[in-house]
Amino acid sequence: MIPRATDREDAHASRRARRFLTLGIDVAGSKCVVVGGGRVGSRKALTLLGHGANVVVCSPQISPSLRPLVEQRRLAWERRPYRQAVLRGVRFVVAATDDKALNLRIARDAERRGIPFCLASDRRRSRVIFPATCETDDLVVAVHTNGCSPRRSADVRNLISRLLRGLPQQGNSSHGRASSSDPPESGKGKVYIVGAGPGAADLITVRGLRAIRSADVVIFDRILGRDFAEQLGIDPHRREVEWLGAGRMAPRRQADINRRILEAAAAGKVVARVKNGDPFVFGRGAEEIDCLVEHGITFEVIPGISSVSGALTAAGYALTSREHGRSFAVTSAQLAGGRFNEHYPKADSLVVLMVVGVLDRVAARLATDGWPPETPAVIIERGTQDGEKEVVGCLRDIARLAKHHNIESPAVLALGVVASRKLTSVRTARPHVTRACAGQVNFSRS
Repeated sequence: MIPRATDREDAHASRRARRFLTLGIDVAGSKCVVVGGGRVGSRKALTLLGHGANVVVCSPQISPSLRPLVEQRRLAWERRPYRQAVLRGVRFVVAATDDKALNLRIARDAERRGIPFCLASDRRRSRVIFPATCETDDLVVAVHTNGCSPRRSADVRNLISRLLRGLPQQGNSSHGRASSSDPPESGKGKVYIVGAGPGAADLITVRGLRAIRSADVVIFDRILGRDFAEQLGIDPHRREVEWLGAGRMAPRRQADINRRILEAAAAGKVVARVKNGDPFVFGRGAEEIDCLVEHGITFEVIPGISSVSGALTAAGYALTSREHGRSFAVTSAQLAGGRFNEHYPKADSLVVLMVVGVLDRVAARLATDGWPPETPAVIIERGTQDGEKEVVGCLRDIARLAKHHNIESPAVLALGVVASRKLTSVRTARPHVTRACAGQVNFSRS
C-alpha cells in the first residue's frame, strides 16, 4: 500500500530513489486507463495507443489533440471525474491530473486492485515509469533515471539517437540511395523535407514520422498546429521543436525559415522540416531545396499526401473516373506576394488552393472564362481534420454559401466533374464533418 506521506516523509522519499526493473511489456489489446486529459495525460494516452492498447481517458475535459481519436472511435472518453469503477478490468492506469492528492488516491485504488500504475506528479512513487525511447527499424533503446530526472533521460536518449544514426542500417547502402535511417557525413548536418499530409496526423508517412523522431531539430509549418505534433507523440513545447510560417509576409518569412534550417544543419544537427501537404505542391519546398544545394547541405525529400487529392478523396470526391472526368488541373488563387491569379487552366475538374478571401473573385473570373454558372462546386475546410466543413453548391452561389457558413483557411475549392458525384458510403462514415448543400441545387448522386 502507498502510505499517506507527511512533508518529512516526502522529503525523505525524494532523497531515496527507487530502482525500477526495465522490461518490455506487450499492452496490445489491453485496457489501459489514463485519468487526466491535459498535456501530460494526452502524451501518455498517445504512447499507449501507439503500442496497441485499448485506452480510456477519464476526465471532464480532454486536450484538442485527443478529440479526433475519440470521434474516430480509436480512443474511449469517460467524460466525468474519476471514480473507482473506471478501474474494473484494467491492466494499467496512469494518474495524470493536476491534483496531487487525487493522483495519490488513484494510485492507492490501483494498488489495492493489484493494477500497475504511473503517478505523473511523483514518478518515484510510481510502480511503472515511461522511459525516454528512441527507435530504428529493428532496435529500441529505453533510457530512464529511476524517475529522478526525465529531462536528463531525454538528453541521454537524444545523444544515443545521434549515435545510432552513425551505425549502418541493413539494406540501405546496397540500394545506393539515402533513406531516413542513413546518417549524414561526419561533422555535417542533414535536412529532411517532410510532407505532413493534408492535415490529419495519422496520414503522415511512416518514413516521414521516422525522420521526425530521429531529428535533433524539428521545424513545423505553423498551419499544422500543436495538436498535430501531440498526436505524433511529440511534445510541441520541447525546445528542439519550432513553429514557423509564411502567410502574407511569405518572402521575408521564407528567408527566415531558410536561414534557421541552415543554422541548425551547419551546426551538425539533423533537421526535420515538416511542411503541410506535399513539399512540392504549392509548398515552397523547391525554394528550401535550392537554398540547401547552394550551401552544400545534404538533404532528403519525403513526399506527403497533398491536400489537393487528400481532402477530396477523404470526403468521397473522385478527381478522376473511367466513365467521366479524365483530367484535372490544380492552381492557386493567390500568387507570390498575395497577387490575385487571373489565369485558370481548363480541365474536366479544377482544384483551387488558397481561395479563402478571394472566392468571389475566383468565381467571377471563371465565369468570364466561360465556366457555366451551373458548374458543380464544393469547398472543404480543414480536410481530414477535426472540425472539417464541406459546402456544396455551384459556381453561381459557392462564394455566397462559403461566406454564409464561415468557411476559413485552410480550404480547397473543387469545380466540375469532381464535385458532381460524392460517394455515399464515405459521407455516412464521417460523423465529424459538417456538410451543407445549396437549397436549390443538389449535385450529389449515388
